[in-house]
Amino acid sequence: MVWQRSNLTRWLGNRWLQLSAVLLFAGALRFGQLATVPAGIFHDEAWSSAKAFDLITGMAPAQVYFSENNGMDALHIYLIALLFKFTGPLAWGSRIISALMGTLTVAATYWLVWELFADDRKRHALAISAAIVYCVMLAAIATARSGWHSPSFALLAGVSVAALLRGRRLNRRGWFVLAGALVGLAQYTYPSARLLPVWVIVIAFLDLLLRRGQRRQVLVNYILAALAGVIVFLPLGLFFIQDPQWLFERAQQTGAAIDLGQNILKTLLSFIVQGSAENLHNLPGRPLLDPVLAVFFVSGLGMCVLKLRAARVVLLSGIVILSLAVVLTESAPLMRRWTAVFPLMAVLVAIGLITVMNAITDRSPTRWGQVAAGILAGVVLCIGAGWSIGDYFGPYAANPQLFWEYDSGITQVADHMRGQPDKQFFLTPYDRFYEVVRLTLAEQPREPIQSYNGMACALFPAKTNRVTEWLVINEKDQRTLLLLKQIYPAGRVVWRLNSPVGAYARAWQVPAGETAHFQLARAVTTNFGDYAQLTGMELPAEVKAGEGVKLRLAFENRQVFTQLYKVFVHLRGPANDVVAQADRAWCDKTLNEADWRPGDILVEDYELIIPAGTPSGDYPVVIGLYHEATGTRLPVVTAEVKHDGDSVTIGTLHVR
Repeated sequence: MVWQRSNLTRWLGNRWLQLSAVLLFAGALRFGQLATVPAGIFHDEAWSSAKAFDLITGMAPAQVYFSENNGMDALHIYLIALLFKFTGPLAWGSRIISALMGTLTVAATYWLVWELFADDRKRHALAISAAIVYCVMLAAIATARSGWHSPSFALLAGVSVAALLRGRRLNRRGWFVLAGALVGLAQYTYPSARLLPVWVIVIAFLDLLLRRGQRRQVLVNYILAALAGVIVFLPLGLFFIQDPQWLFERAQQTGAAIDLGQNILKTLLSFIVQGSAENLHNLPGRPLLDPVLAVFFVSGLGMCVLKLRAARVVLLSGIVILSLAVVLTESAPLMRRWTAVFPLMAVLVAIGLITVMNAITDRSPTRWGQVAAGILAGVVLCIGAGWSIGDYFGPYAANPQLFWEYDSGITQVADHMRGQPDKQFFLTPYDRFYEVVRLTLAEQPREPIQSYNGMACALFPAKTNRVTEWLVINEKDQRTLLLLKQIYPAGRVVWRLNSPVGAYARAWQVPAGETAHFQLARAVTTNFGDYAQLTGMELPAEVKAGEGVKLRLAFENRQVFTQLYKVFVHLRGPANDVVAQADRAWCDKTLNEADWRPGDILVEDYELIIPAGTPSGDYPVVIGLYHEATGTRLPVVTAEVKHDGDSVTIGTLHVR
């Protein structure tokens, strides 16, 4: 029995087994219920996955930096693309990669501490404690589960500095080269990574100061690291030289119009007193550490300041330098800019915890003293874990603001359509190319849905040839559902989605074979190039000079447009001059040409503003269609009204 207990103790004390257990726990926290907590897909994570999908399908060229979406670094997107190579498109692809990076950062935290405190006889205890603290930090969990780019930076920051410290410890240049390459690679992750080389430079100066007799060797080591970093960074660097605005774009957003003193105070308070008010990655107002872990954070910080050693200088300088990304933002303390600091905070908590445990065992150097110290560590870490898990899966997940922060509504709408590939769908007012919608629907092959802005126009088939649904986001579009009830009285609401404050979306379903009950005041037939046919119009009889007048036009599609056309509406003067006009693409520029299909009717209002001082009289109203890029008009094939070959006069407006 003694032998078995001894073997069990040694087995449980194996550091690789302990680290594996922590990693499994970290993975459970980051991957558990990943598709439902938080509910929905935040726009930036959806954009990243959509861009990755475009890369693997050849719809987008490979780039070292993506200037769309306000500028996005590339590594996270390429990792998603690699995932899609094996799985196909996944709406949660970005979130899966972030969760993986967040889990691996737990191991990186362990390695960083292992190398940083290589001379400490309790470095494993320090390393495993720091890994556990980072594993259970609410902010670390929230950022890893949000599909954000920054967890990749946190991982590369940790492993690059750990490799550098290992090179210092073993005096092997290969590790310096690897560290430099990782620092260069980190520049492809997140804008805050631009501060990582500054931290490495501080470490280099510290080495030069402490190893004066080996300065040449130290210089060679860091020059090799710098060269490796420059080589890896070179493609991105050349891009920034050619387009320097993207190097400074985020910095300008970050550093403009800030109160530096206030931001420093907010940043300091957010460690243990008052955290970020954002909903996206935090429980509003919650500091980074709960009260129990905060006690040991302060203790660890005090130990580092009072007993300053090289390792502690490296640690503290990293916290200060990487926190500048938070200090210099308008909305400090913004959690996602701080991701690489979380592991370093965990190290301070671990230092404080081990310091207290050492005090207990020094005062009581018996087996019971060790048991008491171990119980203390277990209780502290369990409280920290329970507090974060409870906050994240409790009040954070239940925060009603996340419905909008994470586009939960439109995500559920897209899920509803994805599950019914045989139906015809119209979506309003969101565009079908909105990243959440496009990526969700790409998971299952289907005919493209049709989308338009129902607040600007109406789009419907003259006769449904199969079961058809309109997904109306009536939180934004209060017009379409009322109109559909008039056009298709046989239809009905078959699906409802409510937001925390009321109705969000409704699905109006129309059976196959239903004819649209729609007619404007005046029926008229004019064929434009066999593409679109004017079927009806409503035109007021008169208008006062200086005021506006609205007219309504209805077109039926005859064949799919391959190019974008605009409708022009002119009020012509006696010399055929244009007195007033309304020119715009269909549906106020929200209708893709492929979404207006043969047999579909498009109804839209146009407003003519009559200039003040326009002489009274009767003015002809002329309409036509022209190509947006070339200005070429579609010819009039047939018309029941007066025309001149590429435009028709639909009536007369009296100006008084």
